[in-house]
Amino acid sequence: MVTADRTRNRIDNVLSWCTARGHRPKDLPNPAAWSGNLEHVLASPSKAVRKVHHAAVPFIEVPGLMAELVRREGVGVKALVFTIMTAARAGETLGATWSEIDVDNAVWTIPATRMKGRREHRVPLPPQVVELLSSLYREDGNEYLFIGARNQRLGEMAMYATLHRLGRSETVHGFRSAFSDWAHERTSASNHVIELSLAHNIGSEVERSYRRTDLFERRRKLMEQWATFVTTVPKAESGKVVALRQGAPT
Repeated sequence: MVTADRTRNRIDNVLSWCTARGHRPKDLPNPAAWSGNLEHVLASPSKAVRKVHHAAVPFIEVPGLMAELVRREGVGVKALVFTIMTAARAGETLGATWSEIDVDNAVWTIPATRMKGRREHRVPLPPQVVELLSSLYREDGNEYLFIGARNQRLGEMAMYATLHRLGRSETVHGFRSAFSDWAHERTSASNHVIELSLAHNIGSEVERSYRRTDLFERRRKLMEQWATFVTTVPKAESGKVVALRQGAPT
């Protein structure tokens, strides 16, 4: 349906250009026009397309998956761990540069140009993430956190491949959903704090223009809780819990 709507829109634009340039009679209707024409015949694209949610690992299974990840090596593994613990989008992780990272204050500032919502987003980094960053290989002249084998930065499929090697069929993006489910079910954080942690726009444009804070400290507390949750798994044989450290034996 998306492809069909794009095709219709391009035909509409071409025919409109032809009319404006005198290649078509001005009184000849544009058969591809939506407004006042096809909108009365076809269903709205937004209503015709069924939303498909990204398959997500249930949040209760994330600690076990993380336990598997820390047994493995590789840039793709570390990028996936970073993505999970920061609840970031895959593209935000892959494009992350050292200039965006303030290690001393444990903050990752993603510029507006790299954000889906075109607004700068500050991500509070839990201690586990800061520790992970200290383990990353750095290459002279390469600004990216996660360096690729053939290119300056890690490829788009690396994290997906890592996840699938663990026998999972879910998506990397789905970890954002896992974070949201966990935060709503297991914490007292407000919906506002949770949505801001995911860099979602909340409220109308007017409301956002009057909002002067991004609730950073509340978000820091929430992200630290999340990092602790995903790096702690129950030890079945003893009934105790064991905190996982990056690269630690399990």
